Amino acid sequence: MHATKYQAVVLSNFMIADFDGPYAGSVGDANIWRRSNVQERLRAINRDLDEEVTLYGDGAYASTDVLHRSFRGNINPEQAAFNEHMSSFRQSVEWIFGKLEGLWPLVGDNTRNTVLLRQIGKEDVVATLLTNFHTCLCGGVTTDYLGSLHLLHKSTLQ
Repeated sequence: MHATKYQAVVLSNFMIADFDGPYAGSVGDANIWRRSNVQERLRAINRDLDEEVTLYGDGAYASTDVLHRSFRGNINPEQAAFNEHMSSFRQSVEWIFGKLEGLWPLVGDNTRNTVLLRQIGKEDVVATLLTNFHTCLCGGVTTDYLGSLHLLHKSTLQ
């Protein structure tokens, strides 16, 4: 396996709440989403809390009751504003992966995948936990970029 992929759920405070992988680079994002069981876990949380917890994903994912993505096609101004607002959050997820690799260069080192003596999945999970600690202590550029966050209500998504 020469390239690895991960799926991460990043919270509005830029903490990595779920980190799944590694997967071969050839595995598609939607396939990784199905394998991760995040949807089922979110539905269980929604039942247990009697609240609606949802995620926002990019266009590779189908919209469901627990995952929303940008509106497509003939959209109204409110939907266009939603798309624009949420695109900044999508970018911040990519920055989290950049921060992870920046703090722990071994995470982005694809040559380590050819050496089967290492537990790359475990190393990357530890790097993710340490990145969360770093975010708690130091924050990050994403916080400065996005400023204060606004909660989205269900009515915004309809």
